[in-house]
Amino acid sequence: MNQAVLHTQLIHHIRGERHTNWVGISQATGMVMASLHVSSPSALARLRGAAFPEDRWLSDLAGDIVARRRPADLDDPPTLPTKAS
Repeated sequence: MNQAVLHTQLIHHIRGERHTNWVGISQATGMVMASLHVSSPSALARLRGAAFPEDRWLSDLAGDIVARRRPADLDDPPTLPTKAS
C-alpha cells in the first residue's frame, strides 16, 4: 500500500468516516495527477485541500470528480446555494 493511501486511511479514521470509497479516491487522485501533472501525494493533498473548506467527505468529492460533476483540476468549486431574502 502506498503512502498516500495510508495517509488517507488515517485521515478518515480520525474523522470517523465509516464507509470510504477507496477505489473512487484512488481514481480521483489519478485524474488530478493527470490533469495537474503532479505526484500522487500532491494530488491527494489537493483533493483533501478542496474537500476541507467545502466541509465535504473526501470520498464524496472524489465521486464527483470520477463522475465528472467536478473538474479534476479542482479550479471550479461548486456554487453554494444562497438563502432567499
